[in-house]
Amino acid sequence: MSNHAGIRPSCGDCHIPKTNWFVETWVHISSGIHDVIAVMTKNFDDPKVWDARRAELEKDVRDTMRAQNNATCLSCHTFAAIKPTSSAGQSSHAMLKDTKMACADCHTNLVHGPVASNAEKK
Repeated sequence: MSNHAGIRPSCGDCHIPKTNWFVETWVHISSGIHDVIAVMTKNFDDPKVWDARRAELEKDVRDTMRAQNNATCLSCHTFAAIKPTSSAGQSSHAMLKDTKMACADCHTNLVHGPVASNAEKK
């Protein structure tokens, strides 16, 4: 899948911070182990089980992005280069510098489809 500009990020581009080799290695290994254990202990063939897991993962990823100050987003994007055209977008991006929001708080489902439990709320 690629975006309107033809850019094709990999999973790691959004999920693994590349701030230094130790952090990158640690996140890659710990996430991989966590994923293997989850696959071995849960039945993801059941759509309800998978949807519940995706809701948990979505929250975890946003919490991690906040804790890392959007490091994965900022490895490709810079605040100075982001120029929203709407007034709502301009004010939202201006607030990012002073808050602990994650880019993914607003920019949801860029690659993954909506989480079923959240899609029902909208």
